[in-house]
Amino acid sequence: MSDREQLSAIGKEAVGLERVVWPRHQNLLTAWLNSDDVKRWWLDPAERLNEIRATPETDHAMIMIGEVPVGYIRWELPDRGVLASVGLGEVPDGAIDIDLFIGESQWRGKGLANIVLDILIDRLLRQTKAPAVGLCTSVNNHAAIRAFEKAGFEKSIRFEAKTFGPMWFMMRELPR
Repeated sequence: MSDREQLSAIGKEAVGLERVVWPRHQNLLTAWLNSDDVKRWWLDPAERLNEIRATPETDHAMIMIGEVPVGYIRWELPDRGVLASVGLGEVPDGAIDIDLFIGESQWRGKGLANIVLDILIDRLLRQTKAPAVGLCTSVNNHAAIRAFEKAGFEKSIRFEAKTFGPMWFMMRELPR
């Protein structure tokens, strides 16, 4: 059975979000951030690990399939000044920014990001009044762009990020 068939067979019910726990998840996150596939898009692993460590526990999670961590996701209400400084002043007030990666390579390209984004968005719909969710990805990360489009996100604003280079801000409006 292929991973895609396996993911389909186990269903959305087997996919979940679990609280990030230090130091339990630190080695796994470090390994993922240092892997070529993740490092290519997330860049400096030590800096990203410090950002993860500084994220409030209510604003990030390990992506799980059953009891096995396979990735990482975080979300935040971005600072309006920071958004304006990189050309994203048009992002709606109250929109939530999402960052994620699938750390286990065998689960990439299988539709997992779509399921995880739906799980998080369902949570955000219950817990916030956010009008939209957005995420940023390199204009060269074609696999991520396709995955996010399948999850209902649309390319909204192209901008230049000082650290990451040319990026797409992709947005999904939320029903209210």
